[in-house]
Amino acid sequence: MARHHLPPTLLLLAALGCTAADEAPRPDDAGSNALVDASGGAQDSAARQDAVADTATPDTHTTNTDTPDAPEPDVALTDTAASPTDAAPDTTQRDTELVDTTQEDTAQEDTAQEDTAPPPDTASPPDTDQGGDPDRDGVGVGDNCPGTPNPAQRDFDQDGVGDRCDEDGDGDGAPDPVAGAGELMWIDVMDFLIEDVCTNARGEPVAHDPYDCEGGGYRRRSARLDEPILTHRHDRPDGGNPFGFQMTASVPIRLGADRIGVLQPFDFGYGGSRRAFLEFDRTGGFGSSATGAGSTTDGYDLIERAWPMASIIATADPGGGAQTFWAWRDNRPGDCAADDAWLLFPLLGLDPGAPGSQVARLRIADACPSGLDQAYTSWRVEEVTYTSGKTMETIISDHYGGGSPQGADHIERFYFTRAYGKARWERWNLDPDPNDDGDGVRPGGGCDGPTWDAERGMTRVDCRDWTWTVATPHDGVEPRAWLIDVGVGWGNLLINHDFGADTTYLGPWLRAGLDDDGGVGSALDRSIIKEQAPGALTHQNRHLAVSRRPLQGGQAHWIYQDVAARDLPAEATRIGFGLRAWGDPARGAGVQVVLQQLDAGDTLLVRDGAPVQRVVGVPVATTRRRVTAVTELDPRAVTLRLAVFLTEDNTAVNIDDAWLTPQP
Repeated sequence: MARHHLPPTLLLLAALGCTAADEAPRPDDAGSNALVDASGGAQDSAARQDAVADTATPDTHTTNTDTPDAPEPDVALTDTAASPTDAAPDTTQRDTELVDTTQEDTAQEDTAQEDTAPPPDTASPPDTDQGGDPDRDGVGVGDNCPGTPNPAQRDFDQDGVGDRCDEDGDGDGAPDPVAGAGELMWIDVMDFLIEDVCTNARGEPVAHDPYDCEGGGYRRRSARLDEPILTHRHDRPDGGNPFGFQMTASVPIRLGADRIGVLQPFDFGYGGSRRAFLEFDRTGGFGSSATGAGSTTDGYDLIERAWPMASIIATADPGGGAQTFWAWRDNRPGDCAADDAWLLFPLLGLDPGAPGSQVARLRIADACPSGLDQAYTSWRVEEVTYTSGKTMETIISDHYGGGSPQGADHIERFYFTRAYGKARWERWNLDPDPNDDGDGVRPGGGCDGPTWDAERGMTRVDCRDWTWTVATPHDGVEPRAWLIDVGVGWGNLLINHDFGADTTYLGPWLRAGLDDDGGVGSALDRSIIKEQAPGALTHQNRHLAVSRRPLQGGQAHWIYQDVAARDLPAEATRIGFGLRAWGDPARGAGVQVVLQQLDAGDTLLVRDGAPVQRVVGVPVATTRRRVTAVTELDPRAVTLRLAVFLTEDNTAVNIDDAWLTPQP
């Protein structure tokens, strides 16, 4: 595929007698949101895949303050920014999400958030009389269930009707089953899978520990789809690693057109090593163009939450790479689904006063397996005091490495809470002689609690307890940017999307344009910047700085990445894309984010006489802004090209956390 030539955008615009600068973007509306990462995922199948979870070994220390990057000389960027070509500059000094709302296919605008938790909202509380708040739950205008108290406003299927009064709360088209006497309602069980966020009186998320929203003067609700994560929830800190060794979250993610699951990202970042928080340390991706393209130190768990059981269906970690857990539908051999695989607990019928169990049948495989393995699974509800000292009602799920407790050689234990979703993970191994550490089985993990289980004859060899939180810098972690295997979830299809692999590795990010002599790309400089901010959560985080030198002819220069349209799931009808941008406003004019749809000849498609592309102007500012949009997918598209155009001389911008994701 030809990559270094005049872009389809300019070919078409030139034919129309104009330049890329004439394709001026419309002013974008501002909005914003949040961030997070973690470790200790499902490490093996029921079939005794004994890969112990990656245990982070401290190198040196990492710290926490937001210090702007000092770009390299050839880029000469500072942390500042400017307006689109024909829109007035935005003078707000906060990280916001810029959403293109000029067409019907755009993403909806989010709400702007400050970088850190603001003080408790001092606005008057909602009217709680019979006129303003008839159910007296503290929510007046906009209550999604006005006849039934539901202060958290949870809405599982996000149809605008609160779970407490939605007869089809999971959105499957059938009435929901009803819990029996003494059992938790399904909406209450779901609450243990998705973490909470604190909100102010306007319903806007704030960077406050959801364990104590009320103590901060806030309300609480569950995290929502495509909502950035504002708190950095991490494992046990120490003197040299105040933010722990790994961060995590439990947030909604698309698994399909009509299927919402849970993403738990695992993000290592500590000390003087190359690992950094706030980025996915991977040189490759999961699309067809990324086969064998690099390793990772970060990962994820994916949880499905469809009837009748919640289960882990996929994991990625440094030890085992990306793995899918398969099960058979209705126990029919060969009829596979990533559903009810690594069982956790039932979504209906969970009795807090009575432990339960079931034998899971699953196998790790690249495709539908011809046979399955057994894993005894048990669950119970307890009050647990975590290593951080926080006490929470918890669903504990034990996954045994065998079909019965007696025949198992290990256990993986998962802890789920209302405030945090998955809050802790443990690995226990069979240990015939707990006094002999020379047998390779020795206590491990940075958690409080017992390390020897005499009843099962097992030693706890690893543990993660993610119950510490701090506010994230910028405007939070972007769930849409996290890399997920395209076979099991609708994740980011870009490679090296956050430039976190290495300071010398751009991967498939290419530059293009014409210099004064007709050569390619020489007027566009780019460097990967590694932030040096000891004491800051952003320490060693990487981003890309690009700038354009003066040249004759007025041609645009750009950096871009191509994605094969065949990597999109068949159910996808739209494409979501975005990134974060910031820089010097004095040098930020003429920056555009463009998504182009190309044919097999690398030519920009045309529909109804117009190019099939989406152009979003970037009003560059000193703080990082999220630029995002959604556009219709043209069924003729063979290649999707995400590009950042610099249409004017001396333009410069920093970019990070780019994503391109399927949309229903």
